[in-house]
Amino acid sequence: MYKYKYLLSFAIVGSSNEKAIMKQRVAAKAVIVNKHNEVLVLRKSQDDVRHANKSGRYNLPGGKIEPGESLVDGLFREVKEEVGLILKNISSPFFAGEWYPETPDPLQIVGVFYATQEWEGDITLNDEHDDFKWITRDEAEELMLLPEDKAVEAYFGREE
Repeated sequence: MYKYKYLLSFAIVGSSNEKAIMKQRVAAKAVIVNKHNEVLVLRKSQDDVRHANKSGRYNLPGGKIEPGESLVDGLFREVKEEVGLILKNISSPFFAGEWYPETPDPLQIVGVFYATQEWEGDITLNDEHDDFKWITRDEAEELMLLPEDKAVEAYFGREE
């Protein structure tokens, strides 16, 4: 269904020079593409203190996987919670990236990205996000958080 230049691309955003023990979490994210070849992105809520340093920026639907939960089950749960959609026919993972959010304790998040052009339901945002839009691949770099913009580029087969 999908053709990708690389089976799996990987991006590292920022770095941590901390010598302390770092917590690590895994996240699953969805590149949801409509019939106009646009990607669904969500704006971090400007009223949510958890996203204070990222408010106004856009990201992809999805989130952290709970202990014992599979990547795919976590992806389905997170997308349903965040936007009310039920994903159908997702791709194999096509991109992975890591980032280091600003938190009191050092934290690394490793994100695994999937894609789909099929879903059920209408978009209904939860309180984590206050807006959504469908963007072209060219808009991803200016609107989105890293490494999620790189995942969109990988989806469309762009070379850096």
